[in-house]
Amino acid sequence: DLLDDELECLLAQARQRLPQAPLAWLGHSLGGHLAVLHALLRGNATPDLQHLLLVASGSPHLPLLARREARGARFLTAMINVSTPLLGAFRGDWLGFGGRQGSRLMREWARLVRAGTLPLGDPRGPIDRPSVAAFTMAGDHYAPKASVQALADRLGQGHAAETIGPDEEGRLPGHFDWMKRPERIARALALRVCGSD
Repeated sequence: DLLDDELECLLAQARQRLPQAPLAWLGHSLGGHLAVLHALLRGNATPDLQHLLLVASGSPHLPLLARREARGARFLTAMINVSTPLLGAFRGDWLGFGGRQGSRLMREWARLVRAGTLPLGDPRGPIDRPSVAAFTMAGDHYAPKASVQALADRLGQGHAAETIGPDEEGRLPGHFDWMKRPERIARALALRVCGSD
């Protein structure tokens, strides 16, 4: 299980390597969904986890998406429902989207797309900790602002999504392109975590 095994293992490794550092989850896209689930289900049991940073991570619930992206999401959920029982995994690498993923993970994601419900009982906040910062990227069609805000709202009110706009040359950060030039995002994250550049 990703929450109980992999994420807890990552936290243990971080504690071992950086015993004095404040811990933070930085979740992009599906990683943000996992970070939100962890905060909702395990946040109070993880007092040293101080920050939850969501970058281009939003609820893929169909009503929150633009028409074109909603059509693509419907197609993708149909592919997930047909292919995962046959193949035992979702072969996004064959489709050019998402890579190879576990069938359970992708069926849960498909349910989130269709019904807007997170796995493990559709948990919602408010949470006391960690502190939350959500960033939406201009030009991101996979996680538009309403989608990012909907995911942040699961953690309680008052977590307004901040928009990262175009850079000085007019390039939009989008869902993936911000990773090619991550400096502006890194500065925004540092401001939220440390209060300075």
